[in-house]
Amino acid sequence: LTSVTIGDSVTTIGDSAFYYCLSLTSVTIGDSVTTIGQCAFYECFILTSITIPDSVTTIGDQAFYNCDSLTSIIIPDSVTTIGDSAFFYCDSLTNITIPDSVTTIGHSAFGSCDSLTSVTIGDSVTTIGDCAFAYCDSLTSVYCEATTPPSLDGSYVFDDNASGRLIYVPAASVEAYKTADYWSEYADAIVGNGPTPEDTPITDITSPSLKAGDFVSLDGVLGIVYYNDSSVVKVMSVETTTCEWGLYGTSVGATDPDDGRVNVATVKANGCFDFLPGFVWCESLGEGWYFPTIVEMIELYDAKETMNASLSAYGYPQFEGYYWASSEYSSTNAAQFIAASCLWSSCSKSDATNKVCAIRVVNL
Repeated sequence: LTSVTIGDSVTTIGDSAFYYCLSLTSVTIGDSVTTIGQCAFYECFILTSITIPDSVTTIGDQAFYNCDSLTSIIIPDSVTTIGDSAFFYCDSLTNITIPDSVTTIGHSAFGSCDSLTSVTIGDSVTTIGDCAFAYCDSLTSVYCEATTPPSLDGSYVFDDNASGRLIYVPAASVEAYKTADYWSEYADAIVGNGPTPEDTPITDITSPSLKAGDFVSLDGVLGIVYYNDSSVVKVMSVETTTCEWGLYGTSVGATDPDDGRVNVATVKANGCFDFLPGFVWCESLGEGWYFPTIVEMIELYDAKETMNASLSAYGYPQFEGYYWASSEYSSTNAAQFIAASCLWSSCSKSDATNKVCAIRVVNL
């Protein structure tokens, strides 16, 4: 058996399906396969070429173990899991790009790949197994794109790489990596890659090219545009805070669902403003900044993808998680907005874990 074409009717390549096929040189996998099983191509020593379709989600444990003639492999953007020792001893691989779809890299997944010089680890990886890239003695460059350091399952993930090997991480995350569990073992090799907050490009608020996702500076406060119709620009503060809504057990009349400025005027008129941390913090940013309502939080959500692309590119926290809105439900509860799903709920005013962002509307 020297070559294999797996038809489109096949959905799973079973465990040990082509185990120790010593004459197999090339494999083409059909577009319906979702799983490559454990030891599927184990020790196919002269396998040089394999095409993995973008239907595959799982590459099983030891799937390509010791396929030491395999010179390149393209892992498609559908794969979420790379199993333990999946490419162990693949001595002819020279570089690997792990796509953003992958969340888990198994123990020793690329261990002892002697010719591997460069690895790129996508930004969705959350767990890297111990020894995943250990004993790759030609490996000089590791690019880890996740803003939050993935969890390492041990202290040997990058052991015995080439002398002087560097681990490149987002510039704004260098300290987080250097102090994270097990990453700290490689602190001297961790360096920043890409822009930092200091590199943030600022666009003039009156620029004809201004668009959602652009950064602006309003009286020294950094914001990001989420709406622009050429006559009105709406901006969210890049900075956030975390606090209680305040005055649990007291109705303050901040019931407007549409315009936070109305709620600000109401709580000032009834003498409650100074006891409401979210309202106070937003106004502390300067004239025009205020605490958004539920409807205004939904407007932010509509621009979430665009804003988050810009925020993450320059190392800022993204618009994610749980936020207060300025809309009150009762004497004990106020509106909580869930940025992941554009849902809102009633939350105790005494909850101190919700974030607050400020917005500002600029009429051109």
